[in-house]
Amino acid sequence: MFCVSVCPDCGSPDVDVSGLISFSYSNHLQDDIDMSLEFDFIKGFYCNECHIDIDPEKLESAISEALPDSLKAKRKDDNIVTISI
Repeated sequence: MFCVSVCPDCGSPDVDVSGLISFSYSNHLQDDIDMSLEFDFIKGFYCNECHIDIDPEKLESAISEALPDSLKAKRKDDNIVTISI
């Protein structure tokens, strides 16, 4: 979601977005983490190309739908972490 964020007016990827994500996780087995995510709210969305602030409320539902409800992280050898949705 973060990699494909663009301005809804001009389509530029040069945007600044801020907000809060809350999470909880459990580590029942070492290096095997289940995490639940919740997007609380968007604080701001600014396009550096067309220099406008986008109303954060318009974007909240779209971002909430794009974020997964949960993630699963697994650490492998050589400290490589894989994340699955």
